[in-house]
Amino acid sequence: MLNYNETVEALEVHLSSTSKKIPLIIGECGIGKSSIPKEIVTRWSTDEFKVASIMISGSILKEGELGGVPIATADGYNVYTKFHKLVEAVELAKTHHLVIIMIDEVNRADLEVQKEFMHILLEKEINGFKLPSNCKMIAAGNPEESEGGFDYQTITMNPALKDRFTIWTMTSHLESWLEWANNPSKCGLKEKNIINEVQEFLAIYPEHFHLAGSTDNDIFPTPRSWESASDILSEYFVNEDKISHKVLRHLLEGDLGSTTASLLVKFIEDKEEPMITAEELLDDSKSIKNKNKLTKELEKGNPLRITILSNRIVTYLSNLDKIQPYMAERITSELIEKVTKDLQYALINKFFKASKKIQNAFMSSKNKRFSEIYIENLKAINNL
Repeated sequence: MLNYNETVEALEVHLSSTSKKIPLIIGECGIGKSSIPKEIVTRWSTDEFKVASIMISGSILKEGELGGVPIATADGYNVYTKFHKLVEAVELAKTHHLVIIMIDEVNRADLEVQKEFMHILLEKEINGFKLPSNCKMIAAGNPEESEGGFDYQTITMNPALKDRFTIWTMTSHLESWLEWANNPSKCGLKEKNIINEVQEFLAIYPEHFHLAGSTDNDIFPTPRSWESASDILSEYFVNEDKISHKVLRHLLEGDLGSTTASLLVKFIEDKEEPMITAEELLDDSKSIKNKNKLTKELEKGNPLRITILSNRIVTYLSNLDKIQPYMAERITSELIEKVTKDLQYALINKFFKASKKIQNAFMSSKNKRFSEIYIENLKAINNL
């Protein structure tokens, strides 16, 4: 399987090659397949080499629409109407060096429409209407069996047509998506694609990045819906004195479903009372201010906020070349020992299983208390 960036790179190689097979990108809805032609346009376009893209949605086409409807002329001959998207591609080809035509949802089209795809994809011609040589074809579709059990109502593709494709499977991938979200210049943008609050939320709750097939009235988070949610939140932060959290939650539910939207709004509410950061907790200056900030955090008794803090600590420690001994000792004495037994066990497991580097730091001979708490919790569980 390929993530978004890998799929773009694969397509760049294919478009540069002499291969006559058509790239077909298969993946769940909302993961960015339809954005790929625009990405290629952004990467390849220069003053000397102009690139454009055209999108055709296969699932809404009816038989005869792509190939045209025959109209009898006065002299008894038939001429065919021309599909407007193909006419647009021909016009763009006159002023651009490359025109990428993507037929999306190719395997949700009726079989008769798929036959028309055969002509336009493979021959770049249909009923006498020809595409110029600088028009390149690609296709995208949905899987026949969704990982989340979602029914895309795909139609089995004709084997003869399927054999003409180079088929790649694309999957959602949070890390590459965050790279895209943080790299506006790569996408021809001046500002970040996705606001910090969404990125921070997904860094803590990666399982909510893509919940294909969840049961919130068939509304579930996807990379595409997170982009929309980011736009809504950007507007909210400009006008937050006019928009209640209840209204915000309902706005977000339309993109993310009720479960993820409620958790995101809760996350935003808590950010209004800034949490202590991992950097503050592990500051080697032994700041009294930071220690008091942690004490206040623990007094809130909010397990969610402690969980968020522990996730941030793991991320912070993972990015260090070397974990200083005092760091694990401080986390043990000032955080793990101060929380409830249930939460204590969850934190121990998180730090113990995070990575070998973090495990070694916590289990070192200088941090005996962590080992003691770990054993105490194991004994408590075995006695249940």
